[in-house]
Parts: sequence; structure tokens; C-alpha cells
Amino acid sequence: MITPLNFKERMILERYAPTSESCRAISLILKRGKNTVVTEYRRTGGRQNYTAEIGQKYADDQRSFRSEHLSKLNAGQETPYISMRRKMEDLEMQIEILCDTIKQLREKNDSKD
Repeated sequence: MITPLNFKERMILERYAPTSESCRAISLILKRGKNTVVTEYRRTGGRQNYTAEIGQKYADDQRSFRSEHLSKLNAGQETPYISMRRKMEDLEMQIEILCDTIKQLREKNDSKD
């Protein structure tokens, strides 16, 4: 599973931002992918402006936004478990109705004989 950068890793990025180290070299130090480093710098305005605090604030804001967005999307909607449970209850009710109908038809047919 991919984990977001933590503050300690962002401090390392901040230390190397003004240097001439390549993003690839920094990614090897962090044991992260090169794109992780490039994306982190790019999100916060580039290497020349990068600070760990700005990077962390941006990440926290994005996480908060995603959480709020998902909760709005899911507001009033059923979770897959509840949806499946409701479908099962509906099927059980339909089976009961069918059984009662069959029983009534048999009784009706038996009374004719």
C-alpha cells in the first residue's frame, strides 16, 4: 500500500530542495519513487519555494477536502452492506408471498376436489 509522505520525509525534502541533488537521488534517500518527490515539489510551487510546513499543510488540506467530498457524496446513500442486506430482506419477503400464494392455490384446488 502506498503511504503519504510524513513530516520527517518532508523535512528531508526541504533540506535537499535548494541543493543541486536530482529528484532521483532524493527519492533514493527517501526510498520513495521519483514521481513522489517531483509531485511533492510541484504541488507546493517548486523546489525554490518548498518548505515542509507548506507541504504538510497542503497534504492535510487535500485529505480533509477528500474526506468532506466523500462524506457529501455518500450522504443519504446506503453502504454496500446495507444495500445487500435490504435486497436479501426483499427477496425473503417475496419468497414468503410466493409460499403463501402457493398454499392458498393448493387449498383452493383441494376444496374443489
